[in-house]
Amino acid sequence: MRSKQKKQEDVVTIIKGHILHVHGRGGARANLSSRDVTGSDLSRICLKDIIAPGSDFSRCILLATDFTGSDLFCAKFERSDCRRTNFSRADLRGASFHGAKLSGVNFKGADLRPGRYAGAGWGEQQTAHSDADME
Repeated sequence: MRSKQKKQEDVVTIIKGHILHVHGRGGARANLSSRDVTGSDLSRICLKDIIAPGSDFSRCILLATDFTGSDLFCAKFERSDCRRTNFSRADLRGASFHGAKLSGVNFKGADLRPGRYAGAGWGEQQTAHSDADME
């Protein structure tokens, strides 16, 4: 089994490549499908158009992070600080935001319908934000 530190190093490498890709300097579009990114600080990073269905962003610090147009199908953002994060046009079907801080978040054009992610064994997952802090 791989260590948590090695997994985090892999995620950092993927994100660095994505940033190069976004700015047209090589790299590759990030694919974080089903990744455990819990507890990471990804504040103010441009993660637009990432591929991350089934990923776990729980307890992350995502202040002003840009997820525009990203595939975040059934991703978890539980207890994350998402203030001022941009989720415009993102696929958030089945995403979970339980206990997340969502003040100032941009959900314009985002798909917030229920969804089911077969790879996670979760069954039908409603997009959940009922106990999120949206002030």
